[in-house]
Amino acid sequence: MGPDLNGRSPVGPHLPLRASGTFEGHSWEFRASIEDDAAHTYFEVRDPFGSGGGGGGVGALPFQNVGGKVLGHIGTTGWGSGDESSGSPQLIDGVISATTATVRIHFGDGSAEEALVVDSGQPQFKFFVLPFGTGRRWRSIVALDVSGKELDRTVSRD
Repeated sequence: MGPDLNGRSPVGPHLPLRASGTFEGHSWEFRASIEDDAAHTYFEVRDPFGSGGGGGGVGALPFQNVGGKVLGHIGTTGWGSGDESSGSPQLIDGVISATTATVRIHFGDGSAEEALVVDSGQPQFKFFVLPFGTGRRWRSIVALDVSGKELDRTVSRD
């Protein structure tokens, strides 16, 4: 677990709501903040009957040195696997530099989708989030500037 934040968990539903929506009948929420030089993220997915779950984590910011490697425009990313039996979507999220205008997620089937880019409350960073269907595998996350030039790319280890 991450640092003690005045007696509360570093991730959870207390984080500020950054984005929400529905995907194939399931509601989702993405909550995140930047505290103590780290990105704190949390998501929840609920089916139409209110069942579901969530998860989150604490990770590195863009341009931080992590184990001797300096990150680029994409900081830590997270991925929730969803549930094929209930149709609950997968969700990918992360923290990016303020220079990043667009985040494109590439999938194993050759398709790509743009993630929702949202404010982080900090001028030098933004968050991104994308719900997508079960059975799909993401292969890369690409950060683009306003002109469409690639700034950074993260490849799935899966």
